[in-house]
Amino acid sequence: MQQISIKEIICATGGTLLCGSEDIIIKNITTDSRKSGENMLFIALEGEVFDGHEFVGAAFDAGAVCALVHKDITVAGKALVRVEDTKKALSDLARYYLDKHRVSVVALTGSVGKTTTKDMVASVLQQKYNVLKTQGNFNNDIGLPLTVFNLDKEHDIAVLEMGMNHFGEIHHLASIAKPDKAIITNIGMSHIENLGSREGILKAKLEITDFFDKENTLFINGDDDMLIGAEGKYNCKTFGIDNENVAYRAADIVLNEDSCEFNVIYEDKKVHIRVNLPGKHNIYNALCAFCVAKSYDICDDMIAKGIASFSPSKMRMDIQKIGAVTVINDCYNASPASMEAALSVLCKIEAKRHVAILGDMLEMGSFAPDAHKGIGKKAANMGVDILFCVGKEARNIQSGAVSEGLDEKNTLHFEKNEELTGVLGKLLREGDAVLIKASRGMRFEQITQAIEKMF
Repeated sequence: MQQISIKEIICATGGTLLCGSEDIIIKNITTDSRKSGENMLFIALEGEVFDGHEFVGAAFDAGAVCALVHKDITVAGKALVRVEDTKKALSDLARYYLDKHRVSVVALTGSVGKTTTKDMVASVLQQKYNVLKTQGNFNNDIGLPLTVFNLDKEHDIAVLEMGMNHFGEIHHLASIAKPDKAIITNIGMSHIENLGSREGILKAKLEITDFFDKENTLFINGDDDMLIGAEGKYNCKTFGIDNENVAYRAADIVLNEDSCEFNVIYEDKKVHIRVNLPGKHNIYNALCAFCVAKSYDICDDMIAKGIASFSPSKMRMDIQKIGAVTVINDCYNASPASMEAALSVLCKIEAKRHVAILGDMLEMGSFAPDAHKGIGKKAANMGVDILFCVGKEARNIQSGAVSEGLDEKNTLHFEKNEELTGVLGKLLREGDAVLIKASRGMRFEQITQAIEKMF
């Protein structure tokens, strides 16, 4: 972070200096008192189950030199700035900071593949530029501002992921980032419980363009039936596989157990790309990275190198050999589209048995029963041999699979992770390939950890 004064903080947030000097210099910002340190600003956020105001003293003890608060707090000899709402002030301060230290911003959203695409885009852009990117899941109204504060003078581009589950959330994030370029990976069914329909999801995702003008560029998946309709409304660059009219198209596709290869066709050129991740869905991620990189004048060879050197974040299509079994740890999150993609990868792995451990896909609302049954049917039709289901809605995965011919003796349902992990050692066999996937709230990393201990 580049240093900022308390005077600037007051100006950006509309706050009032309760005590201390406005000339104090801030060199970093945190909302976690445990991460406070020398010359830091502590922002006391208030949530449903915590109140940062209770930890202002601890933040000062750890070295913070100022605290931003919206309650009556007194700490003798320390600088305090009072605002109406600290969460709003966090956004206001990030907006000010990014405007002051402006770099080119690529914002990214979508129903599936946001984080992998973000990491791949950053990997390619880093071949030529100094890039700041969203770390982990810091993609909401707290995480994005904290990411912005990591901008330093050497950065050229910021790649910012934007998540949401309600209308208006991406609009708010876009008001902070004001992206120069934006990506929408796809429109699936994630958060459909809150947004009502895929049309509603599209509307919410398009909020990423709310601060666009004719100079801005929107990158979209040209194979997505919902997104392609946006092509005439914005300055769009399209990528895809099946749609021959996209600007960047993948051809000559080869899907391997642990990777995929293809040629990018654009402007009468053909460029060979290798992605060290399996699955057709990762071709879309790489295509997106390719066309974003071309908009920053990166040469084809550097793009290919950036894609080839990419490695995914934890718990995302992480294929590893654990003892006598091959495990696909893809349990960071789940939706119908990502479930289908992961099942496809599982069934392409050479194994004695293909075992799917699947859990609930959350925030599906009234669509949940049919969506889960549909995944069960796809699992059976793709060639899954053994199916273990965990969770309330996962019963529908089991029934869907049985309805499509999977032997009922080869399916088991469990209410909780602990029930499965207690017997998993007896159920898995040498030579199995095992997919572990569910929504983040199901905490399926517990299953992966149990397998690691078994073998």
